[in-house]
Amino acid sequence: MVDPQIKQQWRHAITVARVEDTSDSGDPIWGAQIAAFARVEPKTKVVPTSNGIESSTYHVVLTDITVNIGDLIWFVNDDTTKPEAAHLVKAVQQFDDEYGALSHFQLVVS
Repeated sequence: MVDPQIKQQWRHAITVARVEDTSDSGDPIWGAQIAAFARVEPKTKVVPTSNGIESSTYHVVLTDITVNIGDLIWFVNDDTTKPEAAHLVKAVQQFDDEYGALSHFQLVVS
């Protein structure tokens, strides 16, 4: 169960579409969209390249719904009818409470 102090910080509406299957050509097929609340933290990482310094923006998301790598997330102002407007889940870390039960997930999305 999520600590109430953590959950009170979840003020952002998100929409999630999980990968349900894969097409014959190997493309993901997403299931129905699920609405949830989360904490969304925008981050910027500076990545040096051969052409100079380049910034890379990503988001860290805390939520209590199950999300996997490859799933799609739309933030509040994103057009949920367009998969290209979604953010791709790149990493998932599960956190448990003091009793060993699932508390929440921390996601890194691009």
